[in-house]
Amino acid sequence: MEILEVKNLTRSFQVGHGLWGKKTIINAVDDISFSVKRNEVFALVGESGSGKSTVARLILRLLPPTSGHIYFNSTDINQLKGQDLMSYRRNMQVVFQDPFASLNPRMRIIDTLSEPLIVHKIGNKEERLKIIKEILQKVGLSDDVLNRYPHEFSGGQRQRICIARALVLSPQFIIADEPLSSLDVSIQAQIINLFVELKKELNISLLFISHDLSVIHYISDRVAVMYMGKIVEMGNTEEVYDEPLHPYTRLLISSAPKIHREAPISSRQIKESFDGISTDGCAFEPRCQFSKGTCKTAKPQHTTIKGRQVACHLYT
Repeated sequence: MEILEVKNLTRSFQVGHGLWGKKTIINAVDDISFSVKRNEVFALVGESGSGKSTVARLILRLLPPTSGHIYFNSTDINQLKGQDLMSYRRNMQVVFQDPFASLNPRMRIIDTLSEPLIVHKIGNKEERLKIIKEILQKVGLSDDVLNRYPHEFSGGQRQRICIARALVLSPQFIIADEPLSSLDVSIQAQIINLFVELKKELNISLLFISHDLSVIHYISDRVAVMYMGKIVEMGNTEEVYDEPLHPYTRLLISSAPKIHREAPISSRQIKESFDGISTDGCAFEPRCQFSKGTCKTAKPQHTTIKGRQVACHLYT
């Protein structure tokens, strides 16, 4: 039943100040494990800088892991080469955060959507055009967009085109990395509903990344909550939303952040967010109202509570 399995995945980065400044090693992704079932929407949620997009890049093989493994259809993706790697890239597609930056402004829409089919040697010109028209219909666009350029479309229309590009190869799995952040609220609802309809119609698996639990609550089957590179809680979305166990999950839900476009985070800001946090204890301890002595001296281990995985000393 599992199409994707992540085991003990870690990705470290070295950050510092200037040529002679002190270097610090930060685990952007810190020993996380999760799996995604076939035809499931699995969500990663957490605030900016928690490591969500780094996980996406590792799964897409845009970054190599420092340690750990990623299995797709029971095959370790870091061992893939040649045609096997091409097949993996065909089955693992992505919708990026910013539709304004995701499309080449000099390419017509027909060329943008044809390119993946040409790269993977699928069909002749007439067959490719038929595939493209069918996909455009699925995402709610008509054929008259084909000879136009990205600047002629609204943000919502561009994101639909990006979704069409991801679907044109008939992938088994799609990663949606903050696909709503740069869109107006009214358009966000349309794109969420589009993802829901496509998942039902095409039976694809989806990894949906967001910083907003209200969006995750609507679209996902299961959710993993990330904080500073670690998964602190994971389980059925309804259960996590209705009865959050980890203090950070409670904070996310109670704060109910509005969806907004997040500013890029510099390496200096990332380092400063980690300063003062004991590497021996819980990363959330400085912000936790339930903090106790153990939280500062020992990392919490995952334990199963009410069918969910939680990493918190409240339950040990």
